[in-house]
Amino acid sequence: MNIKEKFFKKFPQLQTETLILHEIKLSDTENIFEIMSDEMTMNYLLDAKHKTIKDTEKMIRFFKKQYDKNKAIHWGVTKKDTNSIVAIIGYNHWDYKKLRQKFMQSLQVSAGTKEYLQRLSTEYLSLDSK
Repeated sequence: MNIKEKFFKKFPQLQTETLILHEIKLSDTENIFEIMSDEMTMNYLLDAKHKTIKDTEKMIRFFKKQYDKNKAIHWGVTKKDTNSIVAIIGYNHWDYKKLRQKFMQSLQVSAGTKEYLQRLSTEYLSLDSK
């Protein structure tokens, strides 16, 4: 199975013991806005801090457009016990010629979710080798 079939034929929902990685929808806007407007979180990212809900809606629409073009994929990371998004994780760019991708993650630092980072990154980064 090649990369396009694996990731872009149907949006893959993934699970770990404690997390669900799912397609980001406009219904997630408020929860993601909390992450992307959090001062502490945004200190670690190159993106501009979201000032309005419209900023977050624009980002979600951009993610969808990139996915539809087979260029990128982003998941909302939800804790199973709270059903709230604690991170955004994804491949920002696919280079099909070199078969590599750029990995990104936006973890809401203020939500006490640092303990998930290592486990999530390890499981997530191994997806393309399965």
